[in-house]
Amino acid sequence: MVKEWKAVLCVSVIATLAAGFASAGGPIDLTRVGQPTVQVARVQGIPRHATAQIVSPVVVLDNFNRADGSLGSNWVVQAGSFGIVSNTARGNSQGLATFVGGSGAVLEADVASNGATGTDYVALVLDYADTSNDLFLKVQTQNRAGTFNTAGCYIGNNGNSPGNSFGLGFFSLSTPFATAHMRVELVGTDVTMTFTNIDGGAGTQTYTCTGAPTTGGTGIGMAGYAGTASLDNFAGAGAASAAAIPAAGSLGLLLLALALFGTGVTWLLRRN
Repeated sequence: MVKEWKAVLCVSVIATLAAGFASAGGPIDLTRVGQPTVQVARVQGIPRHATAQIVSPVVVLDNFNRADGSLGSNWVVQAGSFGIVSNTARGNSQGLATFVGGSGAVLEADVASNGATGTDYVALVLDYADTSNDLFLKVQTQNRAGTFNTAGCYIGNNGNSPGNSFGLGFFSLSTPFATAHMRVELVGTDVTMTFTNIDGGAGTQTYTCTGAPTTGGTGIGMAGYAGTASLDNFAGAGAASAAAIPAAGSLGLLLLALALFGTGVTWLLRRN
């Protein structure tokens, strides 16, 4: 009788929790069981990258087209493990790797779930200072989906710091997919996550996470969870903003023109 009572109580508790999760209207991140997702309440500091980057082109920094093994000297593995498998990058044990000398407000990569039947994710990392201070933008497969069906805007390595998410937090994609081209861009305190070439087609999905905090870092990188989902053609743009470059360039050209004019005048006076 006691066992039956405990069983009924257990089922009741589970049902209550499930109802609560459902009423909250959002998915539960299975990579963070026991760790509630708490959104950032406010933004401190001066936001970086105040304008969209239209001057510095996005270029492929690594296509991973080399033998299986370590990422190589251009990368530093900051957490977990990361390596090359079949000409793609794959992280394991909540792996996070940063690109040496890289910075910027735009990152892109080709992402693939590779039929992951368990929970897995891949992420692009902006403004990296350390594993507790960075902007962590991920796309995830869970509930044995085999395709990406959720995404997240986190702080730290998969949200391992206080106030661990911002904007949309952890959310469901409008339509699941197996492969896509992923782009993340930070403008002010907004990070826009865009997926194109979805499953090889013309579809596009766009999500914006507002309220990104200042992390104190400028690094860029990538992350992975269970070693099945992959990233390829990791690409980035320079850190200078569109507004800053023309101003600095105009001043530089003016000074150069004045210097050349002065040199020309001096040369003519000497000839005469």
